[in-house]
Amino acid sequence: MSLSAQLAATLALLVFPGGLLALAVGALAEVLASRLGLAAAAPGGRAWVAPAIAISLLASAQLAMPLSPLSPLDSDLGVALVALALVGWLAWADLGGAASARRLLIYQGLWSLAVLAPGIPAQNLRPQVVAVLLVPGATEVKVLAGVLYVLCLPGLLGLSARAPMARPIRTLLWFPYCGLFVSEFIFPGSGDAAGAARFIALSLLLALFVLALAGLWRRHPLRWPNNS
Repeated sequence: MSLSAQLAATLALLVFPGGLLALAVGALAEVLASRLGLAAAAPGGRAWVAPAIAISLLASAQLAMPLSPLSPLDSDLGVALVALALVGWLAWADLGGAASARRLLIYQGLWSLAVLAPGIPAQNLRPQVVAVLLVPGATEVKVLAGVLYVLCLPGLLGLSARAPMARPIRTLLWFPYCGLFVSEFIFPGSGDAAGAARFIALSLLLALFVLALAGLWRRHPLRWPNNS
């Protein structure tokens, strides 16, 4: 790997779209969660937290975000999926039990289906390719997969009072989960600063919707998927 490629990868992991940007978006999402009374999160502190944070940055680096230092050819839905799934299990190891493991397995299975299904017609897992895919039947698949993706997010982000997630982990998961949705399911904007701002704004709007959805399910416990 050339020096320029190494520098681009480092910037993507530690600054943009990972690292500092993921932390800023996640911190804002946690503030919104607190305002809505959904800030229940465990403090964590076990050895699993540090590797979970590191892997979440790898997932953030896969986002097809304008101005990302990584080449679009380096973005891969499969890498992001595996990274986020692994973080989920590290978070479970930090705080979980048998019941939460079963719930996590169901959520991750459905979410993985939502991530992979739109790329099957194109046989391509690059998010910027899937976002613009126009083949017969692809639109319907993307709509259904997008709805399923969003419905899984409250559970994957530990927004249930019965299955909280360590706050340091969850803070850095907001942007990769929401940004991956924007990368895959929303037509990309311009590749300039305005496009990057649009990407961040859409990710925050999705985070707000997920919080509203979690709040609705908390007020109606029988409908909350984490209540088993």
